[in-house]
Amino acid sequence: MKFIRPKTTTVLDAIQYTSVNGVARKTPQIVLSLNKQDLDLKIVDRYVLLDFFRALKPEEDVKYLDMMYTIYPTDIEMMGFSFTEFVSHWLDTSTVKEIPVYVEDNVIEAIVLNRSKSIYIDQNRIVIKNILDELHACDTGWESNITTLHLNIDRYVYGKAPCLQFDCGNMRIEVLTLRNTTYIVGRYKVGSGWVQPLKYRIKRKWTHLMSLDELFDVLTPYVNTLKNMNEKELPTRNKFGDRAAKLNFRDRNKLEYEDYFNSF
Repeated sequence: MKFIRPKTTTVLDAIQYTSVNGVARKTPQIVLSLNKQDLDLKIVDRYVLLDFFRALKPEEDVKYLDMMYTIYPTDIEMMGFSFTEFVSHWLDTSTVKEIPVYVEDNVIEAIVLNRSKSIYIDQNRIVIKNILDELHACDTGWESNITTLHLNIDRYVYGKAPCLQFDCGNMRIEVLTLRNTTYIVGRYKVGSGWVQPLKYRIKRKWTHLMSLDELFDVLTPYVNTLKNMNEKELPTRNKFGDRAAKLNFRDRNKLEYEDYFNSF
């Protein structure tokens, strides 16, 4: 993990398009110089660029299409500005002190938008988001969030657990870690409520101890099912309304969860 400090970062070069076999692709190439760290970092993915803009100005809630309409194609060149100046403007006008990023071979692989107190949770969120994006079920990229669930673990025992939520339109993936165990579930929004097309999965280990292959294998069925639902005609109203959404994580995941928690 590295930290980008906007006030001491310079844009050395920035282009919107990359040529592949003579064909222009909407793949940015941005080179950032972290002046005080004597380090140059690159952004070579437009989803990473979107998260970079979001991190620079979280108050603006930048959407994927906002970015695409702005820079593909862009009126900036017509106004006499280059894309390098455009990215520099975002850095210069940002009020954020620093932005955590994950780097591999000087390429920024992911931006940390909101941080938890645990580096493992942040890493889990980045890894899972990258896997979901690779499954190509969401054209605009999955949005991620960290929530804290208050659970009734046993009759007189209560606890808190971090839950990672990944959203794209009506699709949602939730990953909960509790007591050395990971729970994964997929939900689809219908009207004001949610339906759960597949049974939740349990992995008897911490999420950060799961291999990439394990995560890929367990996430793929949920993503494929939600994607298929997204492509079908579904009713716009859920007859149960939002009653299911008002239940806690365990109760929403059917009665089998009760058997597991009662085993402690």
